[in-house]
Amino acid sequence: MQQYEVELQEYEEKLAAYTKKKEEGQKKASENNERFANWYYVISEESFKKLQVPAEGLIQPIGEENDSAAPGGQPGLPPGLNLPNFNLPQGN
Repeated sequence: MQQYEVELQEYEEKLAAYTKKKEEGQKKASENNERFANWYYVISEESFKKLQVPAEGLIQPIGEENDSAAPGGQPGLPPGLNLPNFNLPQGN
């Protein structure tokens, strides 16, 4: 009987700790819902995959020339954007 009461006490302590942790988690979830609900939305996996850019599109091997400058534009600027007196380092 003594063993049972020890185990019962341990169980009740663990249950109380679990309940407290659960309530804290629910409170945190509620706070986050209030904080982020206005701008958070869910999109489909298909839409998400369309937004992803593959690594090949983000990096350029060393030594390759960047042809992104518009004709007559300056290297490193988006096409059609010419800024006067804006000097970028020239590629080698």
